[in-house]
Amino acid sequence: MPKQIFDSKTFLELLEGADKVVLVKRKEHSKAKIRKGRYLYTYSGPSAEVDKLIASYKGNIVNL
Repeated sequence: MPKQIFDSKTFLELLEGADKVVLVKRKEHSKAKIRKGRYLYTYSGPSAEVDKLIASYKGNIVNL
């Protein structure tokens, strides 16, 4: 079941143990989807903010 995340601190905590990260970029708005266990977490925001949060992730990122 997907869950939406509204807080960047929570997003960074979930990003540490992520199995898969998918990044969906649009012109001004982006989404980052984190697969962790049986849940899919989605964070949505301005492209610059999402890029800054994803920069700390050291694993494989799938760009769509």
